[in-house]
Amino acid sequence: MIAFRELQSLVNQMQRSGLTRLQINSADYAIRMICQPGSQLPAAPAPEPAAVAEVPVTPVAVTAPMPGRLWLQDPLSGKNVGPVSGPVEAGCLLALVQAGPLCLPVRAPQDGILTSIDATQGQAVEYAQPLMHLLPAGQQQTKEHDHAQHRS
Repeated sequence: MIAFRELQSLVNQMQRSGLTRLQINSADYAIRMICQPGSQLPAAPAPEPAAVAEVPVTPVAVTAPMPGRLWLQDPLSGKNVGPVSGPVEAGCLLALVQAGPLCLPVRAPQDGILTSIDATQGQAVEYAQPLMHLLPAGQQQTKEHDHAQHRS
């Protein structure tokens, strides 16, 4: 069986080399990895800020750490693994992804507000598949601040 760290290393190498698809077949397992085209390209330099620039509010996708089955609720107790909406802190447990006997946590990448859950309990998910969307805390405050300035 291939270790999770080795999978992470393969993904990093794929992104650096520009590969978008990789499939590995073995007698014991098969791995299929797909990366977004252009994900390895460096970001363009940011333009100079204008005096008053409106920043679009963009939710952050919370993605699956590996292929497997998504658990939003504990299969034995039926209790939610994490919050179903509202504010969350960075590192907060949101769900679990199970592959065989291994369960990996899906955690909030940053503080913010959980705005949507795009997958269902027990659904089969792929690596890096968006599971939820989180509105970063700073963007939410900026949006509210802009509305307050427009009202006054």
